[in-house]
Amino acid sequence: MDKITILLVDDDDDDQLFFNDAVQEAHHLVQLFTANNGLDAIQMLNQNPLLVDAIFMDINMPLQNGFDCLAIIKKNTCLQHIPVIMLSTSSQSKDIQHALQLGATRFISKSQEYVEYKTNIKNVLDEVLCKRSDDTAH
Repeated sequence: MDKITILLVDDDDDDQLFFNDAVQEAHHLVQLFTANNGLDAIQMLNQNPLLVDAIFMDINMPLQNGFDCLAIIKKNTCLQHIPVIMLSTSSQSKDIQHALQLGATRFISKSQEYVEYKTNIKNVLDEVLCKRSDDTAH
């Protein structure tokens, strides 16, 4: 099975650990990189845009929030193909709609039960693997 490379953009250490645990349980072959804010994420992505299969990004972060970072990613022709999944404690429909309008692939609430959170992450990782398999088959 292929390894999936993920960039997690989140400024909270506890949330990073929680996400890492969920990812490792959901899919064993994951290489996880982290950035603490949107500016760091854009810098990492510009250094090697082909490295990342998917981006999971928090909304509320210092220096550059997730919405602003998402907008920059989706305007960049080298990065716009990367699926971006927004992670947030917010489940407000205005935040979800805004993220989707900016080009987010999906919106996952951090406040879900752990099993549901892990299942949603696993589903995204499975979709990423399927898409990558389809892309290499063509």
